[in-house]
Amino acid sequence: MKLTTFLAAAFICIALAAIVNAAVSNFIQIHNVGNVNVFGVECDTSQIDWGTLYRGDTVNYTIQLKASEASTLSFYVTGWSPASAADFLSLNWSYMGETLEANVWTSVTFTLSVSQDVIDVTAFSFDVTITGTKI
Repeated sequence: MKLTTFLAAAFICIALAAIVNAAVSNFIQIHNVGNVNVFGVECDTSQIDWGTLYRGDTVNYTIQLKASEASTLSFYVTGWSPASAADFLSLNWSYMGETLEANVWTSVTFTLSVSQDVIDVTAFSFDVTITGTKI
């Protein structure tokens, strides 16, 4: 009886260790920052601190933009560090091509998504460039 109880307890401990190991290996903490560069518009920030991210996370950050004349916007991302971060992260925004009125602050929300498959990225940075084109 005691040997059976011991073997059952040992089996449970091994199973729990495997579960904990699997949970820990799926956990990754990513520290990061993004720089914001603007051309043809004003922006209320020059840097976005995305906070601590984990696999599968999606986080939003809202900025305010203003153009001196009626304009449309575009953005692109450069300077991924490490370069492999671009394989596991995606950045989108809420701007849908509408015309910004002159001298009116407009909210635009960026959404950063982290892949469930991210590996070897524990910190990253990148530059977001926003361009206002006068109409």
